[in-house]
Parts: sequence; C-alpha cells; structure tokens
Amino acid sequence: MITKKELTGVKVKKVLNINSACLGFHNKNNSGGNFALIVRSEKEFNPDKDFEIYGHYDTEGNLKDLTIMSIRNAFSSIKINLEEVDFDGLMEILKNKLEVGFN
Repeated sequence: MITKKELTGVKVKKVLNINSACLGFHNKNNSGGNFALIVRSEKEFNPDKDFEIYGHYDTEGNLKDLTIMSIRNAFSSIKINLEEVDFDGLMEILKNKLEVGFN
C-alpha cells in the first residue's frame, strides 16, 4: 500500500534523479483528498517525457487510485494497480516512462 506521505515531490525527485517533481494541486475533503504531481525530467520542458501523477487517497492517507498522464497527450495515461505495486515498484514504472516516454 502506497501512502500520500510517501509520494512527495522531494522523494520522487530524489529517487528518480530528475530536475523537478512538484505539487500541481492538492484538495482535502471528508473522504480524503486528491492531488497531482508534475514530473519534469529536464530543466527545459520536454513534452515527450514529462508527465503528471494524479491520485486520490482516503482519510488515513492511503492511495485509492493513481494515474500517470502524459503532459503532451491527456489520452495517453496509465492507471496503476495499487494492489500489485508498492512504492519501489511505482518508481520503476516512472523510471521506465522517463526513459521511453509515452509514445
């Protein structure tokens, strides 16, 4: 189980060794909340490799769903099965997307 506290921009940036991973938005509500992280691989914008991570979490901070979406093409997205992936597995998926992009 991945928690919202694990998936911070600082931690993602460090693990992936990238230029930037920052919070795009964060909303809290009675059932938990939702957020987006914007991941930039290089200093200059690279629409073929940069992506956003969208997620929802419950009141305990456990992620309920997670989607990785291309910056260039909103229809290019990957839904992450959180029952099968831990934090390290998620980082491997993200590393792969940084290498090969969404094309």
